[in-house]
Amino acid sequence: MYSQKLALALATAAFAAYSLVNIPPITIDTPTIVRQCENTEIFWHGGTGPFFLVIFKAGQATATDTFAGLPPNTDSLLWQVDIAAGFMASLRITDSEGNIAQSRLFLVGIGQNTCEVF
Repeated sequence: MYSQKLALALATAAFAAYSLVNIPPITIDTPTIVRQCENTEIFWHGGTGPFFLVIFKAGQATATDTFAGLPPNTDSLLWQVDIAAGFMASLRITDSEGNIAQSRLFLVGIGQNTCEVF
């Protein structure tokens, strides 16, 4: 009985270690179509949640938008673009382990809707 419990405990520990090692690194997709005041879905992959997503207007050190505490089982966010058309922007996501992924710069295009922009 004791050896069965020990074997089960060792197998469980080995599986947990295997699972931790095999979590893919976090990456974030660069959006291809981004329009002022319209919704854009942002996708990321891998990493360990919760996640912290930051959106930067190019050339600015402070974030335009921040989304903290995104749940572990999520891999996307719908963002209403509040950056004015003609500006470049980028995305940065950090997972709970401190791993960071950043998108390439993307251009914000003209949208059909109106909203407050930065």
